[in-house]
Amino acid sequence: MPVDPKHPMFPAPAGDTTIWRYSSLPKLLSLLVTKELFLPSLRCLRRDDPFEGTPTLMNRRLAAALSDDTFAESFFQEKFPEIKNVNTGFKKHFITSLEGNLTSLADTCFVSCWHARRQESAALWKLYAETQAGVAIKSSVSKLCEAIVETDLPMILGSVQYCDFESTYTKTDNMLNAAFTKRDSYEHEHEVRLLLWDYDVKGESIGRTIACNPSTMIEEVVVSPYSEDWMVSTVSEVVRRIGFEFLVRKSRLMDSSIPPQILPG
Repeated sequence: MPVDPKHPMFPAPAGDTTIWRYSSLPKLLSLLVTKELFLPSLRCLRRDDPFEGTPTLMNRRLAAALSDDTFAESFFQEKFPEIKNVNTGFKKHFITSLEGNLTSLADTCFVSCWHARRQESAALWKLYAETQAGVAIKSSVSKLCEAIVETDLPMILGSVQYCDFESTYTKTDNMLNAAFTKRDSYEHEHEVRLLLWDYDVKGESIGRTIACNPSTMIEEVVVSPYSEDWMVSTVSEVVRRIGFEFLVRKSRLMDSSIPPQILPG
């Protein structure tokens, strides 16, 4: 299946939107040599955010409250007046939906996270690639979609939605809502994520790799603003020797010089 950037519930930004992938030099070289993009599972991402792929706290509080039969009867009468007698099966299914346990998203969803902004992010350089060996891949929504080789599994490229987990419900009309919803504490990431859903996977998995064309995906590679000039030339030469011709340059984040500019006449 091709990547779907126009999912009705999880749409990606416009095709020409610039996106960035902050990473380490070894991971970049692995991508170039293997021509495969690694997608860690949501469970792996919980090392940085324990709420990855989980419903909000409001969902879980309501699920717990529905264990009280009196409250449950009142709740279902108000929310589902067309259902005269809520049976045990419906109640159990509804609670399971609230808890996000219809399927284990943590072990069946695999994602590649990208930052959607025209310019580089100082915050993400600090978080993910502050060392000299840090790099950022510059691409676009359309280039990323075009670069991914089709698989037999559904792939969605969509924007992450941010909300207050203390006061907002995760919608229960699609099992993938929790995979595209994060706490508003992470809103600075402006994340667009490529998601592969392998709903038949059994047990825990670190991640998946998918075939891709780096020449199509990568517009340029930007080397950490904290690196020495020799690092830039070395990365550029290694990339050339592997067989790629895209631009490799140093980040201008720490460059205070005034670049040449053509002034209006």
